[in-house]
Amino acid sequence: MANFYIKKIIVSGGKNEPSSLDFTEGLNIVCGPSNTGKSYIIECLDFLFGNRKIRLNQNAGIDTVKAIVQVKNGGTVTFERKLDTLKINVSSTVSGIDSDTYNISGAKNNISDVWLTLIGIKETPTTGRMQHPV
Repeated sequence: MANFYIKKIIVSGGKNEPSSLDFTEGLNIVCGPSNTGKSYIIECLDFLFGNRKIRLNQNAGIDTVKAIVQVKNGGTVTFERKLDTLKINVSSTVSGIDSDTYNISGAKNNISDVWLTLIGIKETPTTGRMQHPV
């Protein structure tokens, strides 16, 4: 079983009302007609994992992607990224994950380290040392 689940995804910006999608623990199925935004959900998550590109339209006023992750121990980790940046702001109540600004690339303070910690890997795979999950 996973140690966490994505609780909510939010896109916002400008004078637009934020758009959000709530998830529950376990399997969530997103279905609907073509061209209604299903693929954007995956793109938003991919963007918060560190992808450099996203197809959201800044001309429409959208400038921020945010996800709230619920950890089974009761804590939360919030990821927030502006469309024009290479950094992701993390706010955490989970032990072992610092609230900070993380880079999408490079060895120091990388967003991958946060995601690896969430899945239970405390040391980067290149060190060859792993510890038990959070």
